[in-house]
Amino acid sequence: MNEGSNMKVAVIGLGLMGLSIAKNVAKAGFDLKVFDINEAAAASIPESIVSVAKTPGDAGRDTDVVLLSLPGPTEVKSVCLGPGTLSETLKPGAVIVDLSTNGVDVVKELEAKLKDKGVSFLDGPVSGGPWGAADGTLAIWVGGDKAAFEKALPVLKAAGKAIEHMGAVGTGTITKLVHNTGANIRHVMLSEIMNLGVKAGIEPLALFKAIREGSNGLQRTFDGIAMKYMDGTYDEPAFRLRHAHKDLRLALELADGMGLQMDLSKAVMTQLEAAMDKGWADRDSSAVALISQQAAGIEIKPVDKAILKEIVSK
Repeated sequence: MNEGSNMKVAVIGLGLMGLSIAKNVAKAGFDLKVFDINEAAAASIPESIVSVAKTPGDAGRDTDVVLLSLPGPTEVKSVCLGPGTLSETLKPGAVIVDLSTNGVDVVKELEAKLKDKGVSFLDGPVSGGPWGAADGTLAIWVGGDKAAFEKALPVLKAAGKAIEHMGAVGTGTITKLVHNTGANIRHVMLSEIMNLGVKAGIEPLALFKAIREGSNGLQRTFDGIAMKYMDGTYDEPAFRLRHAHKDLRLALELADGMGLQMDLSKAVMTQLEAAMDKGWADRDSSAVALISQQAAGIEIKPVDKAILKEIVSK
């Protein structure tokens, strides 16, 4: 039985993710109530380990921690605020953790309104997909009051494996948006580079097998952040900016010759050219990151390489 399993917990939203999360919370030994607008959604959870609430407010009555797994801001607001909702039935000291991907302004609004009732609202979006929800290995990024986070942590451990408190309310959501923006850009990037090779006559499977064995293919997507961007060693080149600029120029010339549109690559070339114009040709190619940092008005303080190595070795 998990630490804190004497707490009463509710899970609202039993869709593809929420149902698995609810099952894992129940298996961990928590006293669990569930609610979904589809009453049949709870049918696969044994009645012996869960009770089914008739309204969101009913789910919150006498509950210590509520997990929300809902489609978006409208649904989250609808179960938190107004008649028959959590705001009317949760006791002071209770904690709501919104596991959905929400808007930053929305979670800040909910945190402020529920705080007036003595209820803590945390934004805790998840990553890991249905498979991560099923086996309890989700990444959960939480923003909000640290004491409330600690109270909810035993429940979150039933649903996730990599659970991080990111800071004030909204920071969990920002983390998720950063992560998913990377995923969306990656989809376009991978399609664009594959299109270049296939259009030039390489068989797709052969191309896929080849590029995944290159230095970039062997690297976890976000581990590249540790090198240069986080440690600031742009003047210790592993691959000089002048060579990166030359290679992308050649790729774009190949694409132009075939009439292939390469919008993302052209956007990258614009930044590479800006970096070259600053006289950075002999810096590492990742120094191009400084162009967007300067435009954003931010400066990344270098992190010790040993700390970064420990993180990426996990």
